[in-house]
Amino acid sequence: MAEKQISIIIPYINDTQFYLGLRLSDGNAYRYAAPGGHLKPGEDPAQGARRELKEETQLEIVPDTLTKLNQISNPEDNCIIYLFSARVTGTPDGSKDPDQEFKKFKVVDFSSGIPIELIPHLHGPKDP
Repeated sequence: MAEKQISIIIPYINDTQFYLGLRLSDGNAYRYAAPGGHLKPGEDPAQGARRELKEETQLEIVPDTLTKLNQISNPEDNCIIYLFSARVTGTPDGSKDPDQEFKKFKVVDFSSGIPIELIPHLHGPKDP
């Protein structure tokens, strides 16, 4: 079985403010998540992160700010997850995404840690 690869990107405005999107997951529950998805054949993880961000949010990456934060291997699922961050410009708009994955976007200020009201609504990538 071929290894699954997923890129996730955390779009940020400045040192403390990030965008999270509200997406439907686990049936009828909405959760906040970062944009991301499966890599296409031959696509490198950074290209996948850029593509997913553009498709799902319409945000533009500020040149030279795309940073690989981590790479997580999950042998049980035969999956590798690449985590990126990038400074972005624009206003997120999920209406042009053909999959309509995100209902809306929220600016979250992490200057004092993760806002407690978000914790029950956070989740990772969809089941690969």
